[in-house]
Order: sequence, then C-alpha cells, then structure tokens
Amino acid sequence: MDASPGTPTSAPLHVYVCWHPRCVEGARYAESVFRVLTDDVGVPDETAPGIPVYFRSEPAPDRNTPADIPFAEADHVALVMLIEENMVIDPDWRTYIEQLYGHVVHSDADRCRAEMIAVPLSSAARSVQGGICRSRFVQIDRCDDPSGTDDDVFMRRSRRLIGGVSFEIARLLRMDHDSAPLSVYISHARGEGREIAETIRDRHCVTYPVVLSCDHTNSGPGVGIANAVEREVTVDSAAVIVVETDLYGASERCRREWLWARTPCPVAADVHGQRPVIIVDAIRAGSNRRLFAADGVLAVPWDENEISWILDRLMVDVVRMQYYRLLSEAVRGRHKWPGKPIFLAARPDLLNVLTLCGSGIGTVLVYPDPPLGVADAAAIRTASHGIVVTSPSMCPLAGADSGGSATSTGDTSPVLVAVSFYPSPDARARGYSDLHLDSAMSGIVRVLLAHCFDLVLPGIIDTERANSRLFECARKYTALPLRLPATGDGVRSRLRFYVPWPLYLELSAPCEAVLSAAAEIVKVDPPDGLKINPDYAPPENDDSPYSAYRRARCITGMRERLSTDTRAAIIGGGGISGFRGKLPDVLEEVGLALAAGKPLFLLGAFGGCTGFIVDAIQMPDAYPEPLTYAYQVEVIAREAGFAVTGSSQSQKGHLAADYENLQLAITAVNDDTVYGGLHNGLSVGENEELFHSSDIRRITALIVKGLAIVAPSENRT
Repeated sequence: MDASPGTPTSAPLHVYVCWHPRCVEGARYAESVFRVLTDDVGVPDETAPGIPVYFRSEPAPDRNTPADIPFAEADHVALVMLIEENMVIDPDWRTYIEQLYGHVVHSDADRCRAEMIAVPLSSAARSVQGGICRSRFVQIDRCDDPSGTDDDVFMRRSRRLIGGVSFEIARLLRMDHDSAPLSVYISHARGEGREIAETIRDRHCVTYPVVLSCDHTNSGPGVGIANAVEREVTVDSAAVIVVETDLYGASERCRREWLWARTPCPVAADVHGQRPVIIVDAIRAGSNRRLFAADGVLAVPWDENEISWILDRLMVDVVRMQYYRLLSEAVRGRHKWPGKPIFLAARPDLLNVLTLCGSGIGTVLVYPDPPLGVADAAAIRTASHGIVVTSPSMCPLAGADSGGSATSTGDTSPVLVAVSFYPSPDARARGYSDLHLDSAMSGIVRVLLAHCFDLVLPGIIDTERANSRLFECARKYTALPLRLPATGDGVRSRLRFYVPWPLYLELSAPCEAVLSAAAEIVKVDPPDGLKINPDYAPPENDDSPYSAYRRARCITGMRERLSTDTRAAIIGGGGISGFRGKLPDVLEEVGLALAAGKPLFLLGAFGGCTGFIVDAIQMPDAYPEPLTYAYQVEVIAREAGFAVTGSSQSQKGHLAADYENLQLAITAVNDDTVYGGLHNGLSVGENEELFHSSDIRRITALIVKGLAIVAPSENRT
C-alpha cells in the first residue's frame, strides 16, 4: 500500500529496529523497545503509547538482507540500527545500511521526515564505515557496571536505549528537530525536596542535551514555575519532574505547580496535550495530602543511583505526548463525529476532562485508543456533564460512522464474533515477532469485548501461550461482566473456546483451570458418523492414517459449528502446511465464512495463508500456488496431508477438499474491486487498509466500524 502523508491511511510515525540475524542479543533489545513504545504484552494494565515498532533482521525471500522499509507509509520514520561486529563485516548488510541512509538523506521534508539512530552494542561497532557514522548515536555502553551481572548490564543498557531512542524520536517529531534542547523543570518543596532536586540537576546523565531547572529564586515569592515559565515554553518543549516529599502536598506553590503541569493546553487546532510528567517518590514518614489526578503518571522511588533512569523514562513520556498530538490530528478526518470534537493528545483523567468539558469549546472529547477500562470510563462519564467522551474505535457506537445504515435486527441475543489469529510462517521475514502477534490478538479481544461483542476462539490455537493476558485485558476493558445471566438457568460466558475431540482430552489441568476461570470451554464432540465415544482417549503418538482422518473430521466439525454459531469472522496469519484438518486452517475458515455469506475481516499484513488469500482477492488472475490442490498434494503429502491419507473411498469423500470451488469463492470476493463478497460494511479503501495495516489500533477501529454496520447488537451501550 503506497500511502502519502496527509491521507487517511498515512501513519504519523513508524519505528524500525534493525539488527544482524547473528546478533544474539539484538532480538532482546528490539523486544524491549516494542514493549515500552508499542505494547507491553505481559502487563495488561500498562498503557504504552502504541507507536508502531517493526523489526528488520530476518532475510527477505531471495535475498540476504531484510525487506525494504516503506518510507511512504508514514510521515516520520525512525531507523534504530543495533550495530555490532556481524553487521560491520557483512558486505550485504553494509550495502543495506547505505541504502537506508540514502533514503534518510534524500527524504523529502514535506512528505516523510526520516532519521537514522545508531546504537553501538560492542566496541567493534566503532569500526563501522559510511553514512551511518553521521547518524545520531545513542551510547548505551556508557552505563555499564563492571561488577554487574549480565542481566544487570542488559537492564541498564535497555533503559538507556529506550530513553535515548525516545529522545531522538521526540526531536524528529518536533517542527525543527535541530532546535533548542528540551527544558525539564523540577518541582519540589523545601528541605529534602530541594536537596533531591539539586542532586538530579547536578548529576543528570550528560547524554541528553536537556536543560534542568529547579531554582525558584527568580520567580518571586509564592510564584513558582507555573507562572514563571508558562509564557516562555510550550507543551512541545517542557517536561516536569515532581519530587514528592512529605512536605510537597502541603505546599500551596507545589500544588499550583502540579496542577499547571497536569492541565491540558492547546498544541494545535482543537488539539490539547499535557506536559510530560514523572513523579519521584521520596515520601518517608507519610504525607497528609497526596497529589490529585495522578492517574497515568509514572511514579518511581527515589534512588541516587537511578537518576539516569528517571530521565530515560521521562523521555518516553515526551515522545508519547508528541506522538499523541500527531495521532490526534491524523484521526480528525477519519470519522464523522457526533458533534464538535476536541482532541486530547493523552489518556484522559478527571482533571483534563473537567477542564476541557467546562471550557465550552466542544461537545465531543476524543482521546487516543485503546478505550478506557470500564471503571475509568464510568468515572469519566460522571464528570463530563453530558459531553461525549470517546476514542476513535468507540465512535461507531454512536452511529456516526455508519451514515445511518446501522440498523437493529430486533434480535436481543448476543453478537458472537469468531477471532482466529494463527502463527504465520513468514511473519519474521515481514518484520513481526511473537510479540506483534500476541499484541494484535489481545488488542482485538479487549476492544471488541469493550464494545460488548461476545467472542469465540477456535481451541486448536496455542491455548497456553497468551490466554492469561487475554483474560486480564477482558476484565479491564469489558463493559459487561465476562459471565452474564443467560435466558435459562446459569450464565453465559462472553469469551468462549471451541475445542474439538480429541484435543479437549489433551488439555492439561492447569490450562483448563486458567481457561475456565474467565471463559467457557465448548467441547465439540465427534461427528455422529464416526461413532466414537467422546471419553475415549486415543493412544499418544498415534499417527496412523485412520487417526489422522478422525482428527481432521473432528476439526472440520468444530469449524462448521463455530461458523454456524457466529455472526462474523476476523482472521489473520496461518500456515499453508503442517495443518491437522483437511485444509490449511485459515483456508477452511475463510471458505466456510464465504459460503455462509458472513461478514469477513481479513488481516493480511502478518502474511501466512491470510496473506495469500488477500493476494488472491486483489489479483484474481494470479492465484497463489500454495492455495491450490496440486501444491497441497505435492508439498503436503509428505507431511501426511489429509486429502490423500484416507484409508477408504468413503473416508476420502468426507475429507474431499474442493479447491476449485474455494478458488472461485475467493476470487469472486473482488467484484469490480469493491470487495462486496466480504460483506463487512467497509469501503474499498478501508478494506485495503485492513488487508495491509499492522497498526493494531487502526485495525480494531476498522473492525468495530464494520461490525457496527453489519452486526449491530442490542447489548451495546
């Protein structure tokens, strides 16, 4: 997809982390950047900025270096190069780096602003030659402690990496990234607070060209930074460190400074932001007055040995604010808002909601995705005094995006949506890791649950890998309990796993206990024709043709029931070999959805079988060979492909895979390029964006918009 900046499909910022595949620690550093800037997959309550971070390490097909970087897809691109000896001595990688640097040097400032950030991982990196030597450098080895363990070294280096990269990204996002350095103001009370503030000022890490100020003597009695600097700095150039000691909350001046730091201020037309703030928690005996509206502000314990980390972490909030400002401007034209919108370039809290809702400058307050948790949303609604507080993915609930076409079916039963997201064999070559896939899966689950859709997941995916986070996200983001009273006795679960025989017999007790705590395990028994006792457990390692036949029949039966029970399907990833059914997993589910005429949302960016299906839809005259019967017989037969392993003609009939009709159904989706066969309510451009986008927040917004049109629910509020 070639999208130019300024169009609805252009992203404000993309970050690419590049390292040589033989660099053992490269993936670990790249994942630390992803967790802080995009999504901390292991911490459901963490609200990372959601900046798209992609990886470039695995070679692309037919080459020794990674895939090219699509500079035209974002307004700003940051290239983080993790340099060590393997990258230095590899001639193909040297050429790759020079090509990237050429894009940076010749990038058109009116279209895509790009920056290369070099991060030496070893002393051998000093030998690197070429244009990268003229890049911005982040020296992470300066924080090494010779007495520390390997884990200590990694922790300190990763913190400096994240802080340094965030600072360079913030400089890139400013109107003039070579302008004056960031000003950091330290708010403190007298006594110990002043001592700590001066220690931070005098011993801060010299790698950041920032100005730290903690002297109020020139401000006048009782004035403080709130009055002294608010006319001299903007939200783009000021950040605040709050040293919270026992005396801080009792000081009138300190409370005024805190409210000034947390009060939103205009940064663009109808866009308001907040100054980046971090709290240094130095309370000893206890304070009789804690800070008001501290939601979303990181508090770190005071430690003289961790001063550099305070600034490293503050840089993340600096780039978060910058990114949210650009993101707010980008989503302005994507939706039809149900009133005059005010865009908040930060997560909302009570203070900024009260401030903006009482200003009379708008009727809709829009904050960045993901949606607030149910408890936070309830408090915000109470404080908004009739002002609509929403996020881009929540907008379709008001019918604003549907153009009045969202109609109620009169059916008050729950809207069940199938979510199938399988590992993709070519995800790494496309720049994605397991973190990307887990983030996409849990992101879709939490947003759809927040919109009161009930979800069904096929239980043949890896149920033990990421489900605990799915449930934690569900508890935080759902607007209804995970279990609701059913029409008869008992309850209905809003998150369900459909597991076929004999796979449900293979579930470990710990896994089943975790699943049952928040979801319903629907155990789908064998089809009647097999005449199998559901309690019969086949012998382990039974790979006979008849065993493969039975398993394939049961998996197909489970998918047929899942398709019958659900109103729409969301599908991504998937392999084209190694499957245990009669067809590749995704191909079978897509075929069932198309045959039933159900709304279908295809996420093709992660590749795999879904990527091939997207290619087939967009280019029906060049149907991908891996989706054909000939390919499956020749390549998959040696993996015990089920189309050729039945032990009798009747068994083969049950497993007959009609690849020809599947091809006709898939290519028929492209009806004069309008993709009418998907029945998902999205326009041509929106479907093409869904086909290729890996920005999970944009993906979920598109899915919710389509579902609000084609599968409205009486349960949504």
